[in-house]
Amino acid sequence: MWKELLAGSTAQWIFGISGAATLIAIAYYVIGRIKEDASEEIPTPEENLIEFDRMRREGYLKQGEFQEVKKNLAPQIVKKRIEDRG
Repeated sequence: MWKELLAGSTAQWIFGISGAATLIAIAYYVIGRIKEDASEEIPTPEENLIEFDRMRREGYLKQGEFQEVKKNLAPQIVKKRIEDRG
């Protein structure tokens, strides 16, 4: 009896629609999570420099490594400040 019921075209449509709805719900959830993660604010160069300085003070970076990071971030910080003024 169950075999005949599950083999019918109506049951196949119900399973097909249920499966599609489940996949759509999963996709909606995953895309929502990705979108949520992507919308997190990107740190500014100033915030990055502060974080690298904290890492240097706590011993995760050597002074030379911090100076290299600082040398790379400084032009971005200056450029942003000039743009903010003008």
